[in-house]
Amino acid sequence: MLFALAAAGLLLAAAPGARAQNQEVPPVSITLYSGDPGSVTLGGWGGGRAEANTETVLVGSESIRVTTQGLYQGGLITFTQPINLAPAFANPNTYLRMQVRFAPGGAGGTPTQEIFDPSTGEVRRAAASPFDRMRFVLTMADGSRHELIRPVEVKGTDEPDAWVYIAFPVQALLRKPAPPGATPAAGTAPAAEETVPAPAPAARALPTGDAARLSQLAIFGDRYQQFFISDISVITDDTDINVDPLEEQVGFVGAALVFSATAEGGASTLRYEWDLDGDKKTDRTGNTIQHFWRKPGKYPVTVTVSDVDGLKKPASTSVTIDVAE
Repeated sequence: MLFALAAAGLLLAAAPGARAQNQEVPPVSITLYSGDPGSVTLGGWGGGRAEANTETVLVGSESIRVTTQGLYQGGLITFTQPINLAPAFANPNTYLRMQVRFAPGGAGGTPTQEIFDPSTGEVRRAAASPFDRMRFVLTMADGSRHELIRPVEVKGTDEPDAWVYIAFPVQALLRKPAPPGATPAAGTAPAAEETVPAPAPAARALPTGDAARLSQLAIFGDRYQQFFISDISVITDDTDINVDPLEEQVGFVGAALVFSATAEGGASTLRYEWDLDGDKKTDRTGNTIQHFWRKPGKYPVTVTVSDVDGLKKPASTSVTIDVAE
């Protein structure tokens, strides 16, 4: 499962050369929370809350149960000692990652997704995110704040109630504020049409001192749901995006074919875009789609998998479908 398009202006799309220029930066690994009850104080934001839980535990002696009721009502985690994120801000390949388990009883019970296996023709149920978007607010020791509203991608697992990862790049926190009118006013939810990433904003200067020390982390989902957090950390990930070859298929006019793409991109949130007629334009999005053709012929099908934050180079694979009468 982990955490798929973010609110306009809230993502950092780094220039393609940014990673290459910074590959010599030392890797970063920082633990923010790992089931230790003495390391955090828990509270609420709006009508949401975060509270200690000792029944659903993966590491340490407890987990954090977050109840969220929308993008502006969630859980608040205050760290006993502010955590220095300066090394993470300096490395373009760092991600803030948390391991979570979604609880039943939210919007329609335990969230699951259906994963199609083209080699067997079978569909299995796996863990899924109940959210389309999540909101994160990081408050630093000097009182400054960073806010992100972004898509959620959860990678498939064999068990619907498995612990899964959700992550976002630390570099996304360094974007400059969007121009006036590009983001919703405080206390209002972004409109549906604001899910297309905006042009890459310029990055802020690297935070230092108390401006780089994380004091509080607030977490929200875009609908009512409870979920558990077992650990929170900052990791280094410079994994390239790789996409598996598509299955060769024979089609018939008017009969829908199922296409399923499998890709790996480390901690990145991935976007899947399909060109179904060779015109180099996106016809569908999503890792699994259905499509049929109205005329016989040979049709090139290409899926391009990209990082929604623009930090990694996209990867593509193609197959030609022979459609008969």
